[in-house]
Amino acid sequence: YCGIYQRFWLPVSEASQTDHSPGHESLPCDLSAVDTFAYQKLLYDIPEQEYRESLKRLTELLRLDTILLNTQVRRLSLGERMKVELVNSFLYSPRLIFLDEPTIGLDIGSQDAIRDFIREYQQKRGASILLTSHDMDNIENTCDRILILKKGRLAFRAGNSSGSLLGISAN
Repeated sequence: YCGIYQRFWLPVSEASQTDHSPGHESLPCDLSAVDTFAYQKLLYDIPEQEYRESLKRLTELLRLDTILLNTQVRRLSLGERMKVELVNSFLYSPRLIFLDEPTIGLDIGSQDAIRDFIREYQQKRGASILLTSHDMDNIENTCDRILILKKGRLAFRAGNSSGSLLGISAN
């Protein structure tokens, strides 16, 4: 495996509504992205029509082309692998997603594409996304609410149901 995310292994009935946290190695290195997605389809018993629609939507949102999708995972750049990881994890439309530093180590263009994707997915699907990051751009561009923990306790809370972060800034 040579991926970015590490799955929480749950029974398939529970896992079909929850997905992952970036961490380590969940994509098989020797398979192409398309083969990895086909495996995901079988694992989560995704109906064919839903699979095709999700794959089309996700690959368009993340700007993944056919050549890249047919490339062996080990030959992808970090940014390309990150995008493939997101498609692989969002194929079955989970409603609860855990993301840990989803843009770390990526170029600006890839960071923006992933932030846009996360925000659009949340808005269109009504998913709950728990994002951990030290990057204020990630937080400002993807989060409706913010919680800051210090030594395991809530130290700060901002945002409201309208999605405003009340002028919080990285400056």
